[in-house]
Amino acid sequence: MTSAPVETKPAGDAPRDPSRDRPESHQFDFWIGDWIVSDPDGQLLGTNSVASGLAGCVLREAWTGVRGNRGTSVNFHDPASVQWDQVWTDDSGQVTHSAGELRDGGMCFRAQGFGDADGIHHQSTLDFIPNPDGSVRQWFQDSDDGKTWKTTFDGIYVRAVK
Repeated sequence: MTSAPVETKPAGDAPRDPSRDRPESHQFDFWIGDWIVSDPDGQLLGTNSVASGLAGCVLREAWTGVRGNRGTSVNFHDPASVQWDQVWTDDSGQVTHSAGELRDGGMCFRAQGFGDADGIHHQSTLDFIPNPDGSVRQWFQDSDDGKTWKTTFDGIYVRAVK
């Protein structure tokens, strides 16, 4: 049995993805860049590089902590759910799926059912707050009960000088 040949179009004739043209796809562009990340007291936490990819449809993050730990995330606006999605994973095996939205000029992500290595399920909030000086605060909080919250990461992103 032979199959019929598949007809393909040249790459130049491919339909244009409209997501890159939607303003929602660029709400998180304030996070694009190379960053030095410190805690609020100025102690160095690591570096981060956030790049736009797929013609502006996705942000890709590459984190390196001062102890050598690494992580990465993919962030994109999903027109079907009308929200932002973030998928984070790191070299410890942690995986977090978060959904977010632009709120008061910052990006606010929430995750339900986030589980760590010991099987405990948490709720988490991850807020990216742009500051007037061009820096960005990334504030991650975690809760086991949804009532009491603990800050697990509080980083100030300052653009790296090239």
